[in-house]
Amino acid sequence: MEDNILKRAAAELKEAGCRVFAWQDDTYNRGWSKGDYIMLYYAFPDSPNIGYLSHGEYGMSVAYSRAYIPSRGSGSGCGIKEEATFDLATALDVMNGPLPRWCRSYGVYPKQYDNIDKWYNSDNHNKKLFKEI
Repeated sequence: MEDNILKRAAAELKEAGCRVFAWQDDTYNRGWSKGDYIMLYYAFPDSPNIGYLSHGEYGMSVAYSRAYIPSRGSGSGCGIKEEATFDLATALDVMNGPLPRWCRSYGVYPKQYDNIDKWYNSDNHNKKLFKEI
């Protein structure tokens, strides 16, 4: 099995003190190896800022995003940037920095979860797909 970029990212985020939840789904895309991580949600304990990592548009890069409470106008997350590879400093900056103005809906920024536990427990869908690593 080839090394998965999101598995390396999860290890680095955990080492930095973040709690990390991963979606490991073998049927999502045939092009990925069995056991690859598809998405990661991460945050420091008790922080309202939740980061989200996924594969970029063509599957080779890393998309950095922020997660928040879903709303009709702004969805459940906001893409911040996309890079060729994972960088811990970028992941932490995206998680802790202010939301860009394009994340607003009707001029208002979306509400955030109190912490990553509230995100995980907010939906049975999260509990089925994501496992804490």
